[in-house]
Amino acid sequence: MTTRRRLARALAWTAALAAAAALAAFLAGRAGLLDRLFVYFPEREVASSPGEHGLGYEDVWIESGGGARIHGWLVRPPDDAGRRAVLWLHGNSGNIGHRAAAVSALARALRAPVLIIDYRGYGLSEGSPGEEGLYADAEAAFDHLAARPELAGRDLVIFGRSLGSAVAVRLATRRDAEALIIESPFTSVSEMARLRHRLLPVSLLVRSRFDTLALMPSVRMPVLVLHGTDDEIVPLSMGRRIHAAAGRGRMVELEGASHNEPHHDPAAPYFDALREFLGEVGGGRP
Repeated sequence: MTTRRRLARALAWTAALAAAAALAAFLAGRAGLLDRLFVYFPEREVASSPGEHGLGYEDVWIESGGGARIHGWLVRPPDDAGRRAVLWLHGNSGNIGHRAAAVSALARALRAPVLIIDYRGYGLSEGSPGEEGLYADAEAAFDHLAARPELAGRDLVIFGRSLGSAVAVRLATRRDAEALIIESPFTSVSEMARLRHRLLPVSLLVRSRFDTLALMPSVRMPVLVLHGTDDEIVPLSMGRRIHAAAGRGRMVELEGASHNEPHHDPAAPYFDALREFLGEVGGGRP
């Protein structure tokens, strides 16, 4: 190869790398553009409610950080045991309407009120999703639940699923609660991006980090980790690493369960695991 051809090839590679760097910088600066493509999948229409599953509920509006007004439901079981209340933080797609059956089953199974919220940009909630915004929404929801006069004196439980598990872990480092329950947790967005998009540098471009693995050692309350053995989205190994990092609590591996396994039967073993765990941390009271 002649010197001229070597120089031309070197210049071509330099130009290509410069163009790639410029594109990466452009995309990274597009106010969370890639986050909306790879991390958050909100839907606006709320097509179902706990009322369709036989439970009473209250529409709740909460002022969150940055002036965002977020929407949720406080779902009440008919046989409330008066022992605790639960904050449930859902996954990265849809909205609370897609969880109406599940949140109704949870309230019945635990005989406790459950507050489920839509993060900013989801359902009826204002704003656009982003990591810090979701953290702020969770803190505002927890504070709202703790401040409700009719729930005074109750123990509060933080429950997060999938993306909500990362939000729940962060919340558990900022607020005191009876227990933390996380289902299908992942270690970090960066690691998930490398796993799901091996040929694209997504992990370098998304802004959201949700580094659950790094935060877990800071959680000081009892922890229950739930993870399906057949989870096709978040590997079971991630749940095991999260549990190991917690250094306390329990892990229940849900045999044969997929990532989006429905849990709608309050008598199912899934809910037995929840009641058993809460009975342990509650001094024998489920």
